[in-house]
Parts: sequence; C-alpha cells; structure tokens
Amino acid sequence: MRTPSLLLLGLFTLPACAPPSEETERENTPPDQASPPPGKTESAEIRFTRARIFVPSGSDRKSPEYLLAPIIVHETSNGSRTGHPGWQGDEKKNPLVYLARSVVEIHGVAYPQLIYSWRYGEPEKTAETANGTVRILRMTLDSSGYPAVYEILAGNGELATVHVSRGLEQESSQEHGEPLPGRRYSVERGPGVKVAGLVEDGPLALGPLVFVSLDGKRVVSLSCRCSPSRIDKVDESLHYDLLPITKADGGENGLPDILPPTDQTLGALRIPRKF
Repeated sequence: MRTPSLLLLGLFTLPACAPPSEETERENTPPDQASPPPGKTESAEIRFTRARIFVPSGSDRKSPEYLLAPIIVHETSNGSRTGHPGWQGDEKKNPLVYLARSVVEIHGVAYPQLIYSWRYGEPEKTAETANGTVRILRMTLDSSGYPAVYEILAGNGELATVHVSRGLEQESSQEHGEPLPGRRYSVERGPGVKVAGLVEDGPLALGPLVFVSLDGKRVVSLSCRCSPSRIDKVDESLHYDLLPITKADGGENGLPDILPPTDQTLGALRIPRKF
C-alpha cells in the first residue's frame, strides 16, 4: 500500500513508492571506491546523520534532462564548513554537473541515455584522479522514459556499480523466472557485472538521490526520490549548475574521453523484451 511521502525540501510531493524494507541494496566493493568503513555498508539501512543536498538550478523544470538530473546528497559532519565540498568551481558560484547524451540499442530498438558527471578538487594524485576525483552517473531510459539501468563509473571510465529499477527486475523475473544460481536478482545474467541494488519506481520519471560519503566522496547508495528519507538532518539545500557538453569537450569537463560502452553492462543483464 502506498502512503504519502513528502519529497526532500518540498521539491516535489509524491506518493511513496515502497516501504523502506523494499528498497533493497547489496554490499558491493567497486574498483574505484574503497570498501565502506566498518558498520556502514551499501544497504537500504544506510543513513546520513547530517547532509547537504544539491539540486539543479534553473527554471527549465519541464525538460527531461532537468527532471532526470540527480539530487546529490553529501554526508557532512559537525565540523564541516558550509558550501560545496571541494566541488569543481569557484566557491562563490554554483558547482557544476556536466550533462552528455547518448543512445544504446537494446533488442533492435534505440534507447536514450543521460550521463551526468561532476569533479571534485585536488585529491591525492593517482592515475585515476590526475584531474580530480570524478563521479559519473549514466542512466539508460526505458520505453516510458524512466531510468531503468543506473551505472556509476570511475573517473577513468571503469564501471564501479550497477543498479536497476525495480520495474526492470520485475519484468525480468516474469520473462526469465527466478535468479540464476549464485545471483540475487533475476536480471543478473551471470559472473561479471553484479547488481548492487534496486531503485524503486516513482509515479514520475525523475532522477535518483545519489548518496556521497564524507570520507573519500564515495557513492554509497542510490534511491528513488519517493522513498523514505535516509537523512536525519539537512544542513543546507544548495544548487548546482547543469552544463551540457559534447563528446569533443567531454574530456576537459569531468567526462573521460572514452566511456566503456553500455552494452558491456547490458550484455551482463537479462534485459526483458518488454523494456
């Protein structure tokens, strides 16, 4: 049964998509991110005691790119300073999230993709973080325009985690049956890509909440905007600017020159014909 749930900070008012126990996520250790500290795993129980929330600025609230842009939830501490946490851009300006578009073919049909990326300041220098710590969210939309496959990618373009919508898992279960041996979800084909969790389907096609940890700025969870809040206290509500980019200038703006093709991920999933 659905119950009313007020979206964070009055952005939208939506009916709840599922009880808290239904938003399941599984512990996963992506190549770009260190293992979660003791006591904090990637699960539906993850909560931030305090956080800052970043939403896209601007008034173009009817465009799919705006509506599907993520709400980025940054964990904070008592000693955290105000403003954006080392995000690319001047402290006096909004941080930037870059938007790129792509298309992928599934069962002979072309489906749109939206790719959102943002970059933090100067971390410890590694091959992967030579230009700062980059976080990338690539979403493949289904025939209804809802996000169905969520990929979190590292700054070097390496796949970190995969989430799928609950609707996709349900369709896969109807077409393919029970999960394969050793798999948790029906949508998982076999070894290789492991689905980290499910994102509930809201009544509207909207971007997810992306939870970023205080330590290491790791993406530790995704959730639907309609799901019950996982934040005890919101310190600030801030904005980021959404900036479209092209393939030509992507490498300079937080997006790797070459992202792995999505068919590597989709090929490891049992995508149903009804997509």
